Amino acid sequence: MSAGETNDHPAAAPDPDALEREVLEARAGLDRLTTELGRRGHSFFDVRRQVRRHPLTLVLTGLAVVAAIGGVTTLLVRHHRRRNHWLARARRWRREMAEALKSPSELRREPSATRKLGVAGGTAAASVLAKAVAERMVRAARKQGG
Repeated sequence: MSAGETNDHPAAAPDPDALEREVLEARAGLDRLTTELGRRGHSFFDVRRQVRRHPLTLVLTGLAVVAAIGGVTTLLVRHHRRRNHWLARARRWRREMAEALKSPSELRREPSATRKLGVAGGTAAASVLAKAVAERMVRAARKQGG
């Protein structure tokens, strides 16, 4: 028994002309879809066309962006001014002094990385300088004694 056959009826051979028409129709349909997708893609990314078609949306979006930037800027400036006002600084100082008097052992803070690097560099420079001074003193002592 060959492929496509059943026990009762042999498989009918497909009509080559019908298959060709079916393939050509499918190909034409795909060509139409591809052409339409290309046209829509070009239309979608045509900025001038989109601006002409949706001017109100563009204006409202621009206003929303400007309002958001202005709002954030206003909040940041207000926060900065309130934080640096003399009364706010006095309250922070009072709070910190009360905390320091309550637990003076917690006043020590871990030094910053910059400070640690500065201390390490200063220590290295001091040791190089001390070594140079010591060598000079030893040479001077040998010259006088020797």
